[in-house]
Amino acid sequence: MYLRSVLVLACAALVKSQTCTDSSRIIVQWLAPLDNGCPRTGFSYCLTDLDSGTEFSCHTTNTFTYTSTGLSACTRYLIEVTTLGQVGYSNSSTERLNETTSASAIPDPVTGLQVTHLNTYDLSVRWTRPSNTNCDLSYMICWNDSGATDAEVCHDTGITSDSTQSINITALNSCTDYDIRVASVAGGTMSDNATDTVRTPGSARKYVRGNNASLRLSGVVASERG
Repeated sequence: MYLRSVLVLACAALVKSQTCTDSSRIIVQWLAPLDNGCPRTGFSYCLTDLDSGTEFSCHTTNTFTYTSTGLSACTRYLIEVTTLGQVGYSNSSTERLNETTSASAIPDPVTGLQVTHLNTYDLSVRWTRPSNTNCDLSYMICWNDSGATDAEVCHDTGITSDSTQSINITALNSCTDYDIRVASVAGGTMSDNATDTVRTPGSARKYVRGNNASLRLSGVVASERG
């Protein structure tokens, strides 16, 4: 994606700049200022993440271009370019340009997937959004009986900005293995799946005997003593 922008550099010279922006980098190019009797030694290029307030280190260059890499997708950045004057001359005023990185071609997967039993027939699914993106994300949650892959059910959450998400899956069969898949979705593209397989509990009469019975995730019955 190419964006045409305008920067004002040394001695109020008006120059046109070309900016190339993708999901992880910003490339800024500018022309030399007009020769208005202002000797220069180079340019100072500074970058600030406007969403987090993080100020990155400034860089000095003698060229008319600079590339910032390793940036976060869907994030607003402030670019500041200053023409540096020779000894005995002051620097020109700093000129500013706002740019926003684009969404990644493929969003990162969710993290921290947890599936817990609510009761014999219901599960709670909880996950955390990718930490390295500010993009608008929705999530696709799918589940199916491990022995019947043609009976998969999926649910789309719609776009949400919450850092931690959860959904309850209800009316399942007891004592059945279920495959759970969660993927983040951005711009119609889906990430790799975070997955877990759990078994819903059996009836209390069948599986829980005595006072020391317990359950744990990703197993059937952890222990039982009667």
